[in-house]
Amino acid sequence: MKSHMRKITVVFFILPIIGGLLGLSLFPSAYATSAAPVKLRILQTTDMHGHMMDENDEGESVSDFGLVRTATLIKSERNENKNVLLFDTGDILEGNAFADYIFQTRLMHLGQTHPVIHVMNTLRYDAMTLGNHEFNYGIGFLTESLRDVTFPIVSSNIYNEDMTKNIFDDVSYMNPYVILDRTLVDANGDERAIKIGVIGFLTPIVADWNSNYFKQKLKMRTITETANQYIPQMKAKGADIIIALAHVGVNADKGLAEQEGNSVNELKSIENIDVILFGHSHNIFPEKPNEWLQSQTTPLIVQAGHWGNHLGRIELELTYDGEQWIIEEGATSVIPIYKQVKGKKVPNVAKDKQVEALMKGPYNELKSFRKWHAH
Repeated sequence: MKSHMRKITVVFFILPIIGGLLGLSLFPSAYATSAAPVKLRILQTTDMHGHMMDENDEGESVSDFGLVRTATLIKSERNENKNVLLFDTGDILEGNAFADYIFQTRLMHLGQTHPVIHVMNTLRYDAMTLGNHEFNYGIGFLTESLRDVTFPIVSSNIYNEDMTKNIFDDVSYMNPYVILDRTLVDANGDERAIKIGVIGFLTPIVADWNSNYFKQKLKMRTITETANQYIPQMKAKGADIIIALAHVGVNADKGLAEQEGNSVNELKSIENIDVILFGHSHNIFPEKPNEWLQSQTTPLIVQAGHWGNHLGRIELELTYDGEQWIIEEGATSVIPIYKQVKGKKVPNVAKDKQVEALMKGPYNELKSFRKWHAH
């Protein structure tokens, strides 16, 4: 783990000296020199597997999963914090009866937006990466499902298959990374411009598990190999901090032929990655919900469970010295949407009415679909 105290370069432009003589500020307010700290909160969902509502595959109500409740936590965080980013680390399109229904009926052929994407657009996600289950219904369905997305999707180690071993002419399947221009508010209430680099990674075992879709179409490269390729590019393009969205476990998948370089443990060693949001294994990190795990080293990491049962949070305290951003410290935690009371799972938060309204139609269609197939 490397020290958090490294400097982060910010490119800015000095106004002409004549501006000062005319009484104009030498710097726009967004770049004003100030020692006031900025607290940036980063939120994560992961491994949703189509679970938008608090219902199991039999249509019964549940308390321990469903984005309809996680959304309430997301909005609460935004109400309490001025500087919030929201990300997902994959496996959104496949994994329950609702997701199967959308695939089987192919609603997008009629010009409709995939209901999961509709919800994510509405909740204003800042970016996401792909999970291995995104490919279970085929590349065509994946492409069609992502057609109406209004936020960036990044995945750096999936490439179009060109049937050569030359990596220098490989063409990425998705944008490998994005640099988000954001305006944060510091402790003095001043606006501060920052460039946030976001890069995505996917466990290469997806090429084996979905070989029928990958064969002669797509290929995978090692996670750390692509990180070492793209992270310097992101820094050169002005990324002040870098967030990695990783659909891979703490350790590499056991069935993966090439274990080395394909785990969160190894991704943590890559220079200039400040935050890692990861998924795939359905676990939570930190292991004690609701408790902040303080850290003075980077990267900070979090894993938000699965099916919306937890919301991941990382908070960074940043300072800007007039030239560079510095990560002073950080903390990570997960918030559960339910609690155990006398052996029974009880919701911690109410359902979000906006998500509930968006899902009412599609879930009613699913219920009718079930009845029709039952006869």
